[in-house]
Amino acid sequence: MASEVEQTGELKRNALSLSHLSVQGLAVIGPSITAAILITGIAGVALSATPLVFLVATIAILINVNTAIQYSKKIASSGGFFSYVSNGIGPRTGVMTGLYQLFYQINNVAFLALWNGYFIGAAYSFFTGKPVSTYTMLLIGVITLIFAISIQYVGIKKAVGFNFITGLIESGFLVIVSLIIIVLSPSSNTGYVFTPGTAGLSGVGLGMILALLSFGGYTTIVSLGEEAKSPKKNTGKAIIFTVLMAGFVFVISSYALTIGWGYNNMAAFAALPLPGFTVVNAKIGLAATLILSVIVLSANLNAINGQMVNVSRLVYRMARDEIFPKYLGKSHIKYQTPYVSLIAITAISGIVMLFAFLAIRPVIDAVFLLATMATVGTIMVHSITNISLIRYHVRIKEFRLVFSALLPIVGTVLILYALYASIYPFVYPYYLAPIALAIWTPLCIIFIMLKIHNRDDIETIGKFTL
Repeated sequence: MASEVEQTGELKRNALSLSHLSVQGLAVIGPSITAAILITGIAGVALSATPLVFLVATIAILINVNTAIQYSKKIASSGGFFSYVSNGIGPRTGVMTGLYQLFYQINNVAFLALWNGYFIGAAYSFFTGKPVSTYTMLLIGVITLIFAISIQYVGIKKAVGFNFITGLIESGFLVIVSLIIIVLSPSSNTGYVFTPGTAGLSGVGLGMILALLSFGGYTTIVSLGEEAKSPKKNTGKAIIFTVLMAGFVFVISSYALTIGWGYNNMAAFAALPLPGFTVVNAKIGLAATLILSVIVLSANLNAINGQMVNVSRLVYRMARDEIFPKYLGKSHIKYQTPYVSLIAITAISGIVMLFAFLAIRPVIDAVFLLATMATVGTIMVHSITNISLIRYHVRIKEFRLVFSALLPIVGTVLILYALYASIYPFVYPYYLAPIALAIWTPLCIIFIMLKIHNRDDIETIGKFTL
């Protein structure tokens, strides 16, 4: 079993039930965000195979969550994958995993903030026909970050409560709308969209880069280990519910949009600023499109809210282990939230968002670049964590061939294929993401050598658990 290192509990204990954890994960995933925007990037490379991409991504994620589920039975910590790998392989690799997770989540927060600015601007243009300045989009992105930190600052229960009801409404609405589109398109229903089609396996693999990011919200559940009720019992259950529900919504909504538009013309679909809106408006009407716009806006806020939960807890725990400066591990006396790490992450994410906005044009390409950078980061996190489970189960003498080795290895192969597809063939702006990760990696190695290499208490790093 994991070593239990005594530390003063600073985060609010027993604040979140199983239902809170489950719906939190689903709300942070935000299926309507994918239906409104990420599907554009996926359709651009996967074409008619867009529903297949989501089906394969769902299977890949279901295989990969085995690792988080197995670890969550033994370890309950806000450090998440950093804590898992520290217990599985060792503190140095654990810190490396935490730094990859930091890369992923900072880019994810920046992506969600800039995407919200782009979405509001594109939605305004969709309904009014009037263009919106790209700098207005950037300003909305900054306001989004401020809104997210404001909710996070005043307590985890308020933050999750905001997501709870809106997450259920969002998923229910998407399923209903998708079923209506399918019923209204009887002659277009086909199984062809579940084959690679003209995109081929490379198109499916590249599409998976963004599809895998769509499931990123389940990692928020892992980071709430110190604030959940019975975390070693409930975390795994919440993860399974979240991924199954999200996968169902993704597959049915992508199928509806593909056949609703016409699977032979998905390149034109991908060229639209808000293709999901176009199909819903054409098939159901303006009222449904207006409701969808409100739901997507809510989903945007849910998603960035949840990612802020995730990354702030990671930084808090790594600071408590004295990997980052100690002040980043402070918790608010009244609200019991990691407010210093929240402020730091908000500022850094804002800088990353600004850099991408200024360096990449058009704005939608900046959005997709940030999304892809987040995905290649999470692929590294999951790959290392999967392999670490093998050693962890051997060490604690609970090795089982299927759960300890087969599923982690198969899951790693599936997600590494998506990483390979992001590198070759070279597609702009996707290929810039692995280049950024390649630069980040040696910097992390140097940081680890300077920061923890000669520490006397190195074996205690990442070992805290409830």
